[in-house]
Amino acid sequence: RDIITKSGKMFPAEMSISMVKVDGKYSSSYTLRDITKRRERDEIITLAKHSLDQSIDMIYWFVI
Repeated sequence: RDIITKSGKMFPAEMSISMVKVDGKYSSSYTLRDITKRRERDEIITLAKHSLDQSIDMIYWFVI
């Protein structure tokens, strides 16, 4: 999910929620984590896998 900051900048984020009980009352804590770098790494890995698959296919057809 993308988050928009007060300045208008948008970035991909994941949110985790924790619930705790203190003095008989429940309280929640929310944590947002910027996952921009993870998305960039995932995209690079996906492109590399696609490129490798194409290379293997080309070698297979060249050998046969």
